[in-house]
Amino acid sequence: AINSDNRSKTLYTRLGTETQMGESNLLKIVLNNELNLINSVNYSGAKQRNTTSFTVSDRIMNGKNLGFSLLLREIVSNGKFIYPDFSAGTDIKVSEKQDSYIRFSISRNSKLPSMNDLYWNPGGNRSLKNEYSYSGDLSFDMKKRLSEAMEITPQLTLYVSKISDMIQWIPGQYSYWTPENISRVGIYGAETGVSFGCKVNGIALGFRIQYSRNMAHSLDKTDGNNSRQLIYVPENQCNSSLSLEYAGFNASFLTGYTGKRYTDTDNSKYLPSYLLNDIIAGFRIKPGANSFSFSLKANNIFNVRYEAIAFYPMPGRSFMLSVIYQFIKPL
Repeated sequence: AINSDNRSKTLYTRLGTETQMGESNLLKIVLNNELNLINSVNYSGAKQRNTTSFTVSDRIMNGKNLGFSLLLREIVSNGKFIYPDFSAGTDIKVSEKQDSYIRFSISRNSKLPSMNDLYWNPGGNRSLKNEYSYSGDLSFDMKKRLSEAMEITPQLTLYVSKISDMIQWIPGQYSYWTPENISRVGIYGAETGVSFGCKVNGIALGFRIQYSRNMAHSLDKTDGNNSRQLIYVPENQCNSSLSLEYAGFNASFLTGYTGKRYTDTDNSKYLPSYLLNDIIAGFRIKPGANSFSFSLKANNIFNVRYEAIAFYPMPGRSFMLSVIYQFIKPL
């Protein structure tokens, strides 16, 4: 009952080219193909899927302070064409002195059900529809040098998205989870953060903090949940890091806060918020072109008890040791 023999093969092919059309126009064309062959005890027999995408993107600069970008993508899954995706955006440099930008973009994006969404046993749903969304965002970011040694980078992003046939796994009536399409979902929110860097006498200090407010509601008024947060989507999240680097040595203290997440569609039950703290320290030796890195990371150092999914406790304090040797050999 515990013998789990799972085998998967993936053949990934990518062809691309880019052409500089004048001094301010860069055209890129990319063809991707991914073939997945999976034989899993969690599927009822071997499954395969072939996905091809063709992407054309163009980046145009109008002087030094104004840029435009456009992207078109066509996806073919198992021989079936999907409605084309696109994105368009512009960025405006509003200050040369402070290196600040205003950026705006709109896009249409498609998401195919994953192999697990379709074939996981029990719970997979072969009748799932493709998910697609229309999104827009407006952001401002700035890089300001306070002195020769100090720099600050604030940023703010506002976003809105309308998703059709959103794929979401929910607890089923037979004690296992299953994915379903939610006909219409609206997501809107904001992300704000600031980074600070300082380098004195070879010692580099960095601090970063980021907060996001994310509202995700069903727009289908027939289910009576159009004013309630989607399950397992936290409204509030915050992350921060404090780092130090000196002569190949580096250390970081990481903090992550996740707000409460509702576990049912009427928002009557929820998992409490939790705060996790990690520490990582290491050093790097670089003899010539080669390099040797050593690091030790302590996760959840205060051994916080929490659940990302209801009734599935997450690990307490844990440690990870990493040793990496990188070498470059001229041909």
